[in-house]
Amino acid sequence: MSEHHKIEILDYFVLIVKWKKVLLTIFFTTLITVYLLIRFFVGSLYEASATIIPIGENSMTGLLSLVKDFSAALPGGLGDNLKKESEMNLYNTLIYSRTSIENLINKYDLMKLYKIKKRDEALKAVRKTIKTSITLDNAYIIKVRSKTPQLASDMTNFLVNYLNEKVIELNISKSKDNRQFLEQRYNEIKQDLANAEDSLKSFQERTGIFEAENQTKATIETFAKLESELAVKQVELSVIKKIYGENSPNVSYAQISADEYQKNINKIKRGNSKSSLLVGLNSLPEKALDYYRYYRDVEILNEMLKFIVPLYEQSKFDEQKMVPILQVIDYAVPPEKRVFPKRTVTAGVIASIITLLAISYIIFRELLTTATNPKIIFIRKEFFNFK
Repeated sequence: MSEHHKIEILDYFVLIVKWKKVLLTIFFTTLITVYLLIRFFVGSLYEASATIIPIGENSMTGLLSLVKDFSAALPGGLGDNLKKESEMNLYNTLIYSRTSIENLINKYDLMKLYKIKKRDEALKAVRKTIKTSITLDNAYIIKVRSKTPQLASDMTNFLVNYLNEKVIELNISKSKDNRQFLEQRYNEIKQDLANAEDSLKSFQERTGIFEAENQTKATIETFAKLESELAVKQVELSVIKKIYGENSPNVSYAQISADEYQKNINKIKRGNSKSSLLVGLNSLPEKALDYYRYYRDVEILNEMLKFIVPLYEQSKFDEQKMVPILQVIDYAVPPEKRVFPKRTVTAGVIASIITLLAISYIIFRELLTTATNPKIIFIRKEFFNFK
């Protein structure tokens, strides 16, 4: 040490070299001891993984192919991202659900395997052994850890099959719900159309007007067409609400579209649109206006019926489908290497920490031994003196 009893950086190395045999003994003794303790007293865990991707049509795909895809109009592909995120969230919900975990526990008698007596504790323990993730290519990965390679593989594949079965079951249920909703709308529109046709026929027989005068014919037909298109948009909006849910961005976009269409029609009806060559409906003769109203109702309901029939037929088809929804890219296979514990790494880290503590003790002891500060000398002399 220096003459002035000050510790320099080189003094640390001098101490380490001086005590190198002791430090090496501590390091390797700890390393071997910890490794053996882990080897014989800490159980090994093996991790199996499976990779799947959604390929089948879900309960909404067939219907959405017949409805304008509002999600495509959202900025930055937001609609597609929301749909993918929603699917993956559904998969996670199913995988980690109480029913799924209980089926897994019962299937492989995991309470006995993990030596757990309480059901809730077993549920928590098993959930921790399951990990899910999504790749950049939107593949869904399920990983399960267990005490043996075969069990890890079997549990993973069990979850894959369970997930596929539950998604099919949910899709069929959703398809049935969609079919019932569309069937009700179809019957309502069909009945309304029959009533509208009867009303138009009654008006024609009562007034003798079978066609509006030529000068108003173009106006009547154009307004009827515009309102038919608006009615279709409103039916389309109701279908999208049913499929996506009230709070979906797709519903908001469809609502805005229908509202703007309604505003434009109102402007044209009042004759306020500068670009319109049509006269306002208020300018039509009374009988022509009455004829327009009956004629419009028939046209609107006809267009609505044209729109709803393909959806209704598609929903009946979707309800009967039992095709797999998920394609398994890689089924789980028994892993060859354990993932826990990392014996060498863990033993090395613990041995290094113990050795660093030993070095710190040596340095601290040297500082106390060589210190000339009266306070430190007093502490060194009286610390263990209890007389």
